[in-house]
Amino acid sequence: MSTPKTAGIMTLFFASYLRLNRLEEAKTIGREAETKHHDSPLLHAFMYQLAFVQEDSAAMSQQAAWGEANHDAADGLIRREAATEAYAGKVRKARELYRRAGESVSREDAWSLGLSFVNSGRTEALLGNVSEAKAQALKAIALKTFSRVRFLAALEIALCGDSTLGETLAEELNRDFPEDTYIQLIYLPEIRAQLALEPQRPVECHRDSESRYSL
Repeated sequence: MSTPKTAGIMTLFFASYLRLNRLEEAKTIGREAETKHHDSPLLHAFMYQLAFVQEDSAAMSQQAAWGEANHDAADGLIRREAATEAYAGKVRKARELYRRAGESVSREDAWSLGLSFVNSGRTEALLGNVSEAKAQALKAIALKTFSRVRFLAALEIALCGDSTLGETLAEELNRDFPEDTYIQLIYLPEIRAQLALEPQRPVECHRDSESRYSL
């Protein structure tokens, strides 16, 4: 019998193999989790991601179908579908999917709602739609939610070229999480590197990027 703990462990194993680029091992973990009913919404989102990397449209469709059948638990999967559509240049479809992802979660679920805002906003930022991207980032910031959402919102603001607000958000993360290794060595250098990509600050960009690895 599956438990949330077992499903969480299987999802963690899958994500670890995926990030190590050990894709076939990740796929094996995913199949085992599904067969033994140890799967989770996040695992299905990661399986969609693996299928995208492997250009396996059939597997992507299979995971999308799972999302349709489990819509209330599939916001992470829907966000990945939206990113795929944006990647393919289907911006209108991507926006519709991001909207659906946001609508599928409870207004009380600040984590999932925040991720919907920042993922939608990042797409808009990369497309050059600065005003809409900033609007989505500010919605996420207003939720006062987890550090990852705050990081993504700050990065989005930096992508929009708003160095003043971006630096303020970075300093707030630094202040609130002074001993968080992930924030100090990954999140903050990435935000500051993006801010430093302005033409006047190339040396800062190089230094901030290097600081991730100066352990």
